Amino acid sequence: FPAAGLHGVERRRAAGDLERAAVAPALVAVRNDLARRTAQMSGVVLEDKGPAVALHFRQAPEREQAVRDMMAMAQKVMGQGWTLQHGKMVIELRPANADKGSALKAFMSEQPFKGRRAIAIGDDVTDEEMFKVVNARDGLSIRVCETEAPTVATARIASPAALRALIAELGA
Repeated sequence: FPAAGLHGVERRRAAGDLERAAVAPALVAVRNDLARRTAQMSGVVLEDKGPAVALHFRQAPEREQAVRDMMAMAQKVMGQGWTLQHGKMVIELRPANADKGSALKAFMSEQPFKGRRAIAIGDDVTDEEMFKVVNARDGLSIRVCETEAPTVATARIASPAALRALIAELGA
């Protein structure tokens, strides 16, 4: 199946071929520095994503500011082509030109998706760029969210269970 990972840095096209960004040599040095600095930080987990890197602090919420400071420095070292993606108890350093919206655009420019109407369903702030692309193409964007969190999605559904029930109902 076609799939995108790492905000579109990696993509498996409909034909099955893989498209991957090269790992920037500077990122290897930054990742090694982060690994060295976090080795003594109990509860902070470094996730090596290949062409991106993330620091998780869910197990050590008191280390949030230290993680923010380290990742801000890492972004500064990497330069303008890199951005920080903030999530729930995680900060990721990734290429600035890679997001779920750009991944969706790439898929929609290829067969069998070209000319079709997109439906995007997501539950995270990282899905907002994808929702923008879908909305601009007259598609359907759905945010799975129990709260009234800000979103550009054109529809909301309360939970994954409610989404599964809706899909089952539509398939019946």
